[in-house]
Amino acid sequence: MHIDDQYLIRLHVIRAPNGISNEYVFYCLLRDAFRRVAERNMKGTAGQRRVPADFLGDASIPVPPSPEQERIVAKIYERFSELDAGVASLKRARALLKKYRQAVLKAAVTGVLTATGASATRAKSGGAGPSCSSAS
Repeated sequence: MHIDDQYLIRLHVIRAPNGISNEYVFYCLLRDAFRRVAERNMKGTAGQRRVPADFLGDASIPVPPSPEQERIVAKIYERFSELDAGVASLKRARALLKKYRQAVLKAAVTGVLTATGASATRAKSGGAGPSCSSAS
């Protein structure tokens, strides 16, 4: 397989040393604050910018004791699960709103939406209702 040079991407493999959770490091590196600093240190031209290896080698992240790292990662997973549940709930609400919108449009087109009392009964049965013309 041939890969065009313009699509080659430089990747850095980051392995946490013993006693430091890889997942903890991963989430530290995803933080907006870290990413903004990394972006300011990028090298290369537009379209080919990359974070240099020496930046990553010199970067420091706060390292709490292992049990605290595990608690932090567990809390992140918990919050992501809550977010996933919220997204699912919003999708269900969107589907229900779509059905409601269709029902309102159907009611508007058939005259049921604006009909009241006896005129609603006549609109449903096809009978003639009161005249809408103004008296002169």
